[in-house]
Amino acid sequence: MKIAIVGAGVAGSFLYALLVQNTRHHVDIYDAKPIRGMGCAWAVPERQFKDLLSEVGLNAYDYLLSRVSLTDSEGVVYKLHNMITINKPRLLSDLVKSKLIKVTKVTSPPKGYDLIVDATGFERALLGPPKGIYFYASCVQYVSEVPTLVEGQAAAALSPYGYAWAMPLVKDRYHYGAGAIVKEHVYELLRKLECRHPRKKDYCSCKKTILASAPSLIEPKILRLNETVIVGVGEAVGTTQVFSYEGIVPALKSAKLLAENIEDVDAYISLLIADSEFKYHRPLTLAYQDFLRSRFFNTFKLIKNMPKGRYGSEISKLSKLKLTAKMLLSLWFG
Repeated sequence: MKIAIVGAGVAGSFLYALLVQNTRHHVDIYDAKPIRGMGCAWAVPERQFKDLLSEVGLNAYDYLLSRVSLTDSEGVVYKLHNMITINKPRLLSDLVKSKLIKVTKVTSPPKGYDLIVDATGFERALLGPPKGIYFYASCVQYVSEVPTLVEGQAAAALSPYGYAWAMPLVKDRYHYGAGAIVKEHVYELLRKLECRHPRKKDYCSCKKTILASAPSLIEPKILRLNETVIVGVGEAVGTTQVFSYEGIVPALKSAKLLAENIEDVDAYISLLIADSEFKYHRPLTLAYQDFLRSRFFNTFKLIKNMPKGRYGSEISKLSKLKLTAKMLLSLWFG
């Protein structure tokens, strides 16, 4: 089979690395930019990330920057046991060497392929605008020094429309940013976090748009044009979680499912919707939609549907009550 992957981000690059292990397929990969992997926070759940990278013979710890052992959420500090930050640019480079990427902006299906994969994230360059239930989030991020945080400590600030974060990278450098579905709230969230943990020095900055949904709530995921099939993977088909915007491991998992079912994309879509990695995406997305309609009546529904235990949080009952109270205040009045 002759396959084109459009987009060399996390999902597209991992899919390429999986597929080239099978010599029965000819695989090309396209991307509009020669430099990849700068945007978005680089935090992942450790165990899931380790298992997925083993599929292509990579060692997750070659990309380890920091173990996130503590987090300060709205002033409540608690422990984590399954969160690490990774060198995302290096990971993408190891999955697909830059010289193998056809650097061009693809706006229409490239000719001569049996299957074309849209891995262009929120752009959905080939699948077209999404239909269903989804949210676009605007993000701004920096690599900065944050003197108030100790080694391995992260921090967050919340609002009804998103959150700001500071994630430890190496030495005194942090991935510092904010994302929100209302653009004006992005900088408000940054200011809120900076009140407790100000940035001292910025080394770089960038902006990004994120498409957040659930695979079962976004369409189309497949297009058929004569004898050519276009199928989506990763963020383009709703794998990025609403509210937290976690996307790296979900993108890897969707690419694995597609690689395993590359000759039956309908089976891939069915498995994608049913997979345990995405089991909480649908109720969380629907709860968030309800919450935005009526914060007062739907806040507890939103909190109930947030994934628990994914990062191995260790938090006392008192701290949990404090965090819930602060979250309620942020969600109602933030």
